[in-house]
Amino acid sequence: MTIRRSSSTRPARSRALVRVELPRTATSLPGLPDAERLAEHARSHGVDVRLEVYPVAAQSFQLYWSFLPEAADAIARFGEYARGVSHAAG
Repeated sequence: MTIRRSSSTRPARSRALVRVELPRTATSLPGLPDAERLAEHARSHGVDVRLEVYPVAAQSFQLYWSFLPEAADAIARFGEYARGVSHAAG
């Protein structure tokens, strides 16, 4: 069986792509060292990275924005970050 890709499903190869990343984690999660390594690895390859670490004890803590101030702050900061990236992309 042959699988053909249409031109619309091919990955973009433009150098105009904005390479940014915003890993986020909680201080209590075992994934914190992984997030730190991910950020450092991306930085070493020229990616604009801003690692955000929040002092909470919940995974996916952004879901609790209505009663967890850190979650509301994380969502607001992501909005700022996304607006900055979209403006940089043109």
